[in-house]
Amino acid sequence: MTGAIHVSVANVIHDSNRDGKAQCIQIPLRPCVSALWALAEKDESVDVFNHCAGCRSPIGTVTKTIKFDPKLGEHGGFTAPTIAAQGVSCDVCHTI
Repeated sequence: MTGAIHVSVANVIHDSNRDGKAQCIQIPLRPCVSALWALAEKDESVDVFNHCAGCRSPIGTVTKTIKFDPKLGEHGGFTAPTIAAQGVSCDVCHTI
């Protein structure tokens, strides 16, 4: 099992384009979830990152590859490498 976890993490880290830069896509979230998470992320008095990202993108949380972009959408949005943006994918359960 341990080897499979390392493969998943390596895929996130090495998910890059020809320039060697990580390719990130917007995390597909329901509009209400995206807005609430983005508004909470802007509130500096609370730290909700692990609370929200832990369920929405466990791989992105562990690899710390989720980024908040205030320019995405009405309230902001989140990007991550492709495998992390999948959310709870097969890799999450089958490599734990």
